[in-house]
Amino acid sequence: MTVLQDRRAGVCLHLTSLPGPRGVGEIGRAAYRFIDAMDAMELGVWQFLPLAPTGYGDSPYQPLSVYAGNPLLIDLELLEQDGFVTADEISDLEDLPVGTVDFDRLIPLKSQILARAGERFTQVASSAMRAARDEFVAEHDSAWLHDFALFEVLRVMHQQRAWHEWDPAFARRDPAAMKALEKTARTQIEAIKSIQYLFFEQWSRLKAYAVEKRVRLMGDIPIFVAMDSADAWARPELLNLDEDANRVRRCPARLLQRGRAALGEPTLPLGAARGGRLRMVGRTRSPPDEARRSRSDRPLPGFRSVLVRASGRNDGSGR
Repeated sequence: MTVLQDRRAGVCLHLTSLPGPRGVGEIGRAAYRFIDAMDAMELGVWQFLPLAPTGYGDSPYQPLSVYAGNPLLIDLELLEQDGFVTADEISDLEDLPVGTVDFDRLIPLKSQILARAGERFTQVASSAMRAARDEFVAEHDSAWLHDFALFEVLRVMHQQRAWHEWDPAFARRDPAAMKALEKTARTQIEAIKSIQYLFFEQWSRLKAYAVEKRVRLMGDIPIFVAMDSADAWARPELLNLDEDANRVRRCPARLLQRGRAALGEPTLPLGAARGGRLRMVGRTRSPPDEARRSRSDRPLPGFRSVLVRASGRNDGSGR
């Protein structure tokens, strides 16, 4: 990762905090205006939090996928211009709060609108956009996109419960169950892939505009993979999970010594950082490929973690 060689002033602002009329900041007009304002003030770095889709608690540090983009950030005005949604459909979001994000109300409303956009993609998109979407899918499908789409379909089927609480056939990715799902849910799977394409298409345009205005984008990367994520579900063998999907958790040593609770993320097996086993978490080179520079969360000097079992006590034991 290249380090900034020259000293620059900047600002940290997550995209959800951008102003807008639809309940949450989006990759649209307000984002471009913010870059214009930074350019006028000679601010050279825009830092933001991870752009991945959020799960329970709506924290960007507990993403449903380390690779996918957060659909809530998709600009609906741009989708309307391309014919994927109508003005009447997006007007339902205008009753949401302006100064704060009400995720409980926002998520079901915007998810429904985006689902319609994804389903309409093939009929509405231009031939050039369909070709670009197909290229995007071809590039990312085997690495993460197909698994993420399956994961999203299954989360809806299981009322948003964590994957280790699903029907065992789906939690363990039984081949027969997965094959049947791919057949019956083909429309939803393709729609989710189209939504991901629309996110990255909008984000790529914003990145290009930032380069034009000489504003560097600095993203953020969670250190640990979330337990309730497509990544943990698709590749559990890369994590410290037992056969019942109980995880070995981590807790900063200084907090464990004070009796504080362990954090909920599963860990990589000791020694897994050697060799090729970290491809799943090689996130600085993978989508969302969100910025020209990135940082990892909690970059504390001398940071140490203690591993404790999910069923264990925070009594200072562990390794």
